[in-house]
Amino acid sequence: MTDVTAEEYGCVPSMAPVFLMQARVYYEDTDSGGVVYYANYLKFMERARTEYLRSLGFQHSGPAASGDSGSAEQGAAPAVQFVVRDAHMKFVKPAKLDDLLDVSVLVSRLGNAGLDVDQVVSVGGQTVCSATIGLACVSAESLKPARIPAVVKQAMTHKIVEQHHQ
Repeated sequence: MTDVTAEEYGCVPSMAPVFLMQARVYYEDTDSGGVVYYANYLKFMERARTEYLRSLGFQHSGPAASGDSGSAEQGAAPAVQFVVRDAHMKFVKPAKLDDLLDVSVLVSRLGNAGLDVDQVVSVGGQTVCSATIGLACVSAESLKPARIPAVVKQAMTHKIVEQHHQ
């Protein structure tokens, strides 16, 4: 199977995200000026991607990343992790202490051993930061590139199609 983009699912990337998480800005997230320190947007985005995987029934790493308990009877897939391959970010305006952030996840490309995720952090409907994060699938044991387990890929595909056809 080749890489599949959102358009090939009959979707356009500007449509609703497949997952949305809220997070509050705490003092620890800000710099001395009371605004979110730029690197902390990556932390908010990571949490949203982790919760997205959890919403599909998978943990971010370890044996459950393949969607099974490791039982041979279930045809256990190898444990995998998703690691950041690259990140392209755009900062629009600052988020501040105590803001309630909406952090979205939109899978824009789903390949055999990686995916691209478009993410937006917004406050009150206004974008403060956006990014495209490239993720590589690796073996949890060796950290070498690995195929995305079929069960994970199917769950992502189902969620993408379901969300964009509502």
